[in-house]
Amino acid sequence: MIISVIIPTYNAEATLEQALQSIFQQDYPQIEVIIVDGGSTDGTMALVDRYRSQIARVIQEPDEGPFDAMNKGILASQGEVIGVLGADDYYLSPSVLRAVAQVFAEKPHIQAVYGDYLRDKGEEQRIFHHPDHLSRWTFFFRNPLCQQALFVRREVFDEVGLFDTSLKIASDHDWYLRAFGQHQVPHFHLPLLMCGFRGGGLSSTPASVHEHALVRRRYFPWPYELVWHGWDIGRRILRRLF
Repeated sequence: MIISVIIPTYNAEATLEQALQSIFQQDYPQIEVIIVDGGSTDGTMALVDRYRSQIARVIQEPDEGPFDAMNKGILASQGEVIGVLGADDYYLSPSVLRAVAQVFAEKPHIQAVYGDYLRDKGEEQRIFHHPDHLSRWTFFFRNPLCQQALFVRREVFDEVGLFDTSLKIASDHDWYLRAFGQHQVPHFHLPLLMCGFRGGGLSSTPASVHEHALVRRRYFPWPYELVWHGWDIGRRILRRLF
């Protein structure tokens, strides 16, 4: 079973090597690494060239953002299972991909496997555990699933579709609602700390708030939006109090 790992990059010279090394150190042999670069102007591609012999495919061309890059990587991949690793992120142990492959091999009806993750903000680090069951309601109040800790069989993309590139921030939230809400993709929570995740920082920006509101309206029509706003106001009040 080949696992394709797609890494979207753009000016990722400072962190990409750690991401790559965390893949190359895996004790699972059947890995296809795909780099999709949006036109980096720093030393990213020089770094990629140093590891070219261990990288199956490199796509370098302008794109419409990370979700467009992910779509290109998915379409170019040949593995039976597909995962995405951010250029800022890394696998936490050499046995992550072997554990994922074992679940898929032992549970042929399962189409998605996901684990837990470490939110890495330098000196501040926090472990997040994902729920055992995913449904549309899992993603109503928030988007709790870390994409770097998710692996899916490639036929899932045939069924669910690719990422919506009209969304620049919340396209993963939209895809999860399609996959685990509308299509009810069979999934399995592997209780394993899979990756260190450094991404984020856009969740509270006006653009992010706007996009997530658009996604909610697609899948949760009124009056659910009113319920969400009530929850959000309560959450903000509690943050100020405590």
